[in-house]
Amino acid sequence: MLATKFWPGPLTIVLRALEKVFPEEVMAGTGFVGLRCPNHKIALELIKASQVPIAAPSANKFGHISPTKANHVFNDFVDNNVLIIDGGNCSVGIESSVIKILKLSNDEFEIKILRKGIVSEAGLKKVISESQLLSQYKINITTRKIGGIKMDSKEAQIAPGFFIKHYSPNIDTFLLNRTNSLIKENKKQIMLNDCVLIDFGGMFESIKSKLFKYYDCSPCKDVFEAINNLYDQLHLAEKEKCNLILINNFYLNKVEGLKNEEHLDAIYERIFRSAGGKFAEMYEDGTVFI
Repeated sequence: MLATKFWPGPLTIVLRALEKVFPEEVMAGTGFVGLRCPNHKIALELIKASQVPIAAPSANKFGHISPTKANHVFNDFVDNNVLIIDGGNCSVGIESSVIKILKLSNDEFEIKILRKGIVSEAGLKKVISESQLLSQYKINITTRKIGGIKMDSKEAQIAPGFFIKHYSPNIDTFLLNRTNSLIKENKKQIMLNDCVLIDFGGMFESIKSKLFKYYDCSPCKDVFEAINNLYDQLHLAEKEKCNLILINNFYLNKVEGLKNEEHLDAIYERIFRSAGGKFAEMYEDGTVFI
């Protein structure tokens, strides 16, 4: 039912693999395999023309910012001989949601949300609750907080993006928090004229003139718009060759009047890992410390 509802689309379903059906290379020694069906005309035509399922890695170097445009892929592999099929910009600016389905008994299942995405926990629960077929089973949905805990290597193999540092620019990156604290001891002040700031809803626009470069992933406070702009702006910031990238931690900074707030957890997971779980603080006098 979940595949019927969300495919083609940004949902990866991890299932226990049938013996001798899937090669070890696609299971990474876990006994599980991740399946997805992309919602893109060219990708679907390529799969159809191949007449076999396609196993392929993401089109970026491990741990680096994910691509949402063909030129992002080109820049990552500029020194490699790769063929790029340009199908235009991604319609969803972050990676797919990843869920793992475990059979606990004949009538009980657990769905683990391994990576948050546009297919949200609420969306999964809605489909399950409305399905007559699934109503005969007990289905528990579990997820985990991001919170900075490094995932173990087995979990990291089951789903990508599980390390604290992931989706990261090649420039030191921090999440920027507002603070009312007066304590600055044992902290290092940073020079804003050497920083690129990726804002949200214009929260830090007051320091725009002090920055090397300023971007806003959604001036109108739309989380979905921010999702579609975030990686492109991280790529742009990286090209500026500044010393630091700051990202408005609008998850903690509590922006009022959010649109598409149900996707807030998904984008927070990306900015948290982009910064490797590191934080900077801006004080009321406009100074920033790390």
